[in-house]
Amino acid sequence: MNAIVRAKPNYTWRRNGNTIEIYPVGRANSLLETRIDAVRISNTKLKEALQRLFYSNEINTAIANSGLRHGPIRGVEDQDQRVSVSADDITLRQGLNQIAETSGVRFWAFELIGPNHDIVSLNFGTGQ
Repeated sequence: MNAIVRAKPNYTWRRNGNTIEIYPVGRANSLLETRIDAVRISNTKLKEALQRLFYSNEINTAIANSGLRHGPIRGVEDQDQRVSVSADDITLRQGLNQIAETSGVRFWAFELIGPNHDIVSLNFGTGQ
């Protein structure tokens, strides 16, 4: 992870339980702390589970209110893992961590991309 943030010095990383988070330095984004009333994902493919979390009503509202747009979820296109998550009153960050941990994904990254840095992108990886 140190090599990644050396290559992109505007990012930092931290371990959160069994998950590694990579995120912009000094630009904490409140979207990751957006609370989601309930998440119920049962035996669902990784990509679909992430889409259900990323496009939940609470996240859709927070993205719209922030002037942001949904972007790509990368790194899960060919993943067949199935995940189950059942939680109440969690943040987007906690939901992403739970999905990552239950799927065996080693890290995820939150990034604002595009010329105006207004497109929210999520990247998932196994570190292999």
